Amino acid sequence: MHDVCGDKTYSTAYIKHKLEEFFGEFLIIRKINGKRNVVTLKDTAAILHDFYSRNKSDNAENDKIELLRIASKVVKSDIRSIRGSLNFYPCPLIFRP
Repeated sequence: MHDVCGDKTYSTAYIKHKLEEFFGEFLIIRKINGKRNVVTLKDTAAILHDFYSRNKSDNAENDKIELLRIASKVVKSDIRSIRGSLNFYPCPLIFRP
């Protein structure tokens, strides 16, 4: 990052602190198998674990299907995290092109 932004970059410790400050207990920062820090939210931590611990096959098609299955979990998790009001339903006409 320093190569791109020069002296205007934030330190890793500062960014980590700001993320923890903003997301609080919902943030998880871990090292996985000696790789750089992996930052995720609690809702998606299990999905990330599934991705890294999955059995890799010699069949590219099976790997694609597995990645799609894991991606669908991320999408479902994001949809479930959306907060909406059950007391108000928008007019369906606003969804027409």
